[in-house]
Amino acid sequence: MKRLSHGNSNFAMMKISFAVVLLLFCIRANAQDFELVPYRTGNKWGFSDKEGVIKIAPKYDRVRPFNNGFSAFETNGKWGFIDISGKETTAAIFDSVGDYFRGYFVYDKVNQESTVKTGIAVYKNGTERFVNGEGADLLGENDVISKLEIVDDNFGAA
Repeated sequence: MKRLSHGNSNFAMMKISFAVVLLLFCIRANAQDFELVPYRTGNKWGFSDKEGVIKIAPKYDRVRPFNNGFSAFETNGKWGFIDISGKETTAAIFDSVGDYFRGYFVYDKVNQESTVKTGIAVYKNGTERFVNGEGADLLGENDVISKLEIVDDNFGAA
């Protein structure tokens, strides 16, 4: 194990604190919401509760399981998002979407500030973006983004 000098102790504590927050956030971000489960009638999908009672009527061509309160749905070849109540929070405008909502490390290069935001990758006209469940961009014009992962002993973001 590397011995830390006094000058590096604050940096080391920041890395450890970040790693703990990162771990807790990743566990939460990857958890799926099982209050509603995908339900199919014919060739259309909706959601039912665990007892099989339909809560969101089957009207979508495809759906993804809920996670972090949102589900992606596809209709007529385009993807959008609904919340747990069935409200369409983002119209079906994306060509494709990522598998699930996850934590992203967002760094503002101008203000030199870091935040963790929950979002999903979406694709439209060949361009990748990162949005929240309402379809709002996670990034400002000065931001860079990384998926949250522990990639080595230095607890770097990938």
